[in-house]
Order: sequence, then structure tokens, then C-alpha cells
Amino acid sequence: MKRFLSNVRRAGNNESLGEFGKMKLHVCSSSNPTRQLETIDDLPEDATVLDLKKRFHMKKRKYYPSRQRFTKFINKSETEKEEEEEEEKKTKKNVFKGEALVPDGKKLSEFGIGYGDVVLFKDLGPQISYQAVFFWEYFGPLMVYLPFYFYRERIYGRFFGFSPKECAKPFVRAQTLALWFHSAHYAKRIFETFFVHSFSRATMPIFNLIRNCGYYWTFAGLMSYFINHPRYTSPGDRQVTIGFVLSALFQLGNFRCHVIQKRLRSSGGSSSSSSSS
Repeated sequence: MKRFLSNVRRAGNNESLGEFGKMKLHVCSSSNPTRQLETIDDLPEDATVLDLKKRFHMKKRKYYPSRQRFTKFINKSETEKEEEEEEEKKTKKNVFKGEALVPDGKKLSEFGIGYGDVVLFKDLGPQISYQAVFFWEYFGPLMVYLPFYFYRERIYGRFFGFSPKECAKPFVRAQTLALWFHSAHYAKRIFETFFVHSFSRATMPIFNLIRNCGYYWTFAGLMSYFINHPRYTSPGDRQVTIGFVLSALFQLGNFRCHVIQKRLRSSGGSSSSSSSS
């Protein structure tokens, strides 16, 4: 019926008629649903959310698919609108309660969206892949740690004023084991990022890269500074050995758990994953 009325209007305005088998959608702003951004009238009737994103990207080149978020427009009563406005005043944030169109592979018809309906668009901002973020936040600590060990005389002597005699002291066993353990830990995380973990979403806001890297890189530098310090005092050899062996076993156990989770996903389990440990 919507298509018929639309074609009647087009015929009256001497416009080309809409194709049968095609879906027409109006894309409006999520912050202001009355502001129309684009009309997409070449979607197949069995189109998926990803098809919608690709078509919208063709019309708005700035917004690549992973930067887009669509929600189903829901007409609200006057009472609901007033309640929403009151909530916005209290929280000082735009409030929109709609059904998010996820995942990308799901058909629009499964959300009850048909010819002539309205979908709301939100720009998620510049995006970066999860793998890229995880790689850089783990690769950084791997590199930041090493100079304090291999260039101790330069760093502690030139920048922190320690005497050449203090900086030339040989490393104790705990410091060397810490170097190997730290390097193996982050090498394991990088390996898991590319070959073990999978992610329920392909991208995240690019700001997360700065935040996550800032956290990991800073604390890796602080750890390395104190562990490789010329005046570092080591625990007893027995404590060091026990601590190293237990920590290595825990790391192996952690890796085994992640591999088991990967196999469960391959068998039809959840595709989301975390690499936070």
C-alpha cells in the first residue's frame, strides 16, 4: 500500500516510479528524527542491515559502514515524548529509546521495517579495528620495557644522575627473569589477538586507542624503571624461583582457557571474546 501511494504521488509530480521488488527507506538523524538526511530507494526487499549501510555509504562517502549505527524509528505518544523530554532535562543528554539494527547480517524485515519506513542514523565517529587497538596496546609495553634493561647506563646515568659505577652493576636473577616473563606475556597477548581471540564487533572508537595505549605503555615504563633500577633489591632466590614457576604455570593455564574458548566458538558458541588477562 505504501508503495502504491508513493507511486501515485510520483506520477502526479512527473517523477519516475519506484521499482517493484525494491524497498524505500527514509534516513533521519537520531538526535533529531524530524531532520531527514537521505532517502534510499534501491534496497532489495530482503536487504540486510549491512546492505543498508553500504547504500548509505554510497550516498554519504564520509560514513563508512563500521562508522554507522541505525535504529528503528518508533512513533511515540505525546505522553511518552513529554517523559523523554523530562529525562533529557534531568540527565542533560539526548535520550532515544529505539531498537538497534544489529547484527549486520540480519534482514531489515526481521525488525518489522518495510517500504517507506524511517530509520535513524547515528555517526559513531572515526573507528579502528579491535585487532589494531589490541596489537598496539600490547606491542608498546613490549618495546617500552626493553630500553631500561639494555640501555641502563645511558638511561639511569644520563637522565636520572646515577653514577657509572652503580649503572654498571650486573643484573640480578630476578631482573633477568622479569625481562623474559614480561616479554613472553605480551608476545602471548599479541599472538592471541591475531590467532585466538575473535570479537563480536569489528571496530571501536579510535579514541580508545589513545586511552588504552596510554594506560598500558605508561605502566609498563613505570614497572621497568623500578624493576631494572640500579638500586633494585631482589627477594631471595627461592622466592624468585617459586614466583616465576607459579606465574609461568598461570600464564600457560590462561592460554589454554583461551584456546578452549576458541574451540567452543568454532562449535557454535558465542563469538565475543576478551583478552584482558
